[in-house]
Amino acid sequence: MNNGDANLAVQKFQAYLKHNPKSEWAWFQLAYIFAQNSNWAQAETYVTESLNFIRSFYLPGHCKGLIYINTNRLKDAQPIFDKLIEDKYDLVNSYKWSGMTYENEKNYRKALQQYGFALGAGNQQKDTYAKIANCFRQLGDVNQAQKYEAMSQ
Repeated sequence: MNNGDANLAVQKFQAYLKHNPKSEWAWFQLAYIFAQNSNWAQAETYVTESLNFIRSFYLPGHCKGLIYINTNRLKDAQPIFDKLIEDKYDLVNSYKWSGMTYENEKNYRKALQQYGFALGAGNQQKDTYAKIANCFRQLGDVNQAQKYEAMSQ
């Protein structure tokens, strides 16, 4: 989504919320738009508001966890992903997000474990392979890094 589209969408959702202030869908969509555009402070504001109305923790929970990763609040992110995994929510991505937290903490072995679980759950996303390659590179295993780098292409 380009900035023009994002700005128009934000305007429309904000106008909608003036008449429907309890619309969890609109609050979450605003959080998602801001997160997609790396405006983490605004994303957090809207995802926090969406939690007041969404009955399920999962959708805003994963978004809040990603916001925490991208704002280097890793200790806040990990419990969110632990809960998502415990509840078996979107394991393909929940394990990946958990791995991202450990990778950002430079705990590459634990990150590899989580990425491995993501692969086992069916994750075939190229960025997951790139993250695995990076962890192996950081651990000095060039052969494994090259193998996963090739898979990320």
